[in-house]
Amino acid sequence: MGWTIEIADIALADIKKLGKADRDRVLKFIYERLQNHPDPKRLAEPLFGSFAGFGRFRVGDYRLVCRFLDRRLVILIVRVKHRRDVYRPG
Repeated sequence: MGWTIEIADIALADIKKLGKADRDRVLKFIYERLQNHPDPKRLAEPLFGSFAGFGRFRVGDYRLVCRFLDRRLVILIVRVKHRRDVYRPG
């Protein structure tokens, strides 16, 4: 059984705010590259500090912040933001 992907409501709202080209690029990454990868955790960079326990994927100028739920083999995408804004509160 492979990993499944869940997108939090706030991340879905982030994706809807993107321009068409960026939105298509992010969704293509999620559903073609990430979902089909045998070990998607290897593609992620671990985060530290207040984001400890999370990982991130880089898609162009955008960052997908996620949490890996290992027991369920779920990647929960919690934010999708431009790199200059993703680590700011709010």
